[in-house]
Amino acid sequence: CPFVKRETGSYLRLTYEGDIRLAGCNVCCMRWYFTVDGAECSVPAKIDAVVHITGSINHHRPGTVSGLCGGVGDGRTLQQGERNVQFRVGKCNAFETSDAYTCWNSACRVIVEEVPPPQ
Repeated sequence: CPFVKRETGSYLRLTYEGDIRLAGCNVCCMRWYFTVDGAECSVPAKIDAVVHITGSINHHRPGTVSGLCGGVGDGRTLQQGERNVQFRVGKCNAFETSDAYTCWNSACRVIVEEVPPPQ
């Protein structure tokens, strides 16, 4: 999702609203998270959500993942200009990749807003 950031000192408020699902395993864990220009948000903190399940279930749940992003990777500041925002799903540490879905059969959205830095 391309987004034009107007100021170098600002932050991005990144929000996902929609369905998340994890299934097809007995013990598994997947995480949903935001990246900007291919690097995970890290300033002030990661923007993520983790779903961990035990037992063979197929549970779709509504979810919201939201936070502020002022820097990525090792703390690099987000510069002004065109940025590429993505909402991704990946495995948790110490777990194998599992069957994860995002936005299955529902209306989902990614909202990107440029905001002043937090105080």
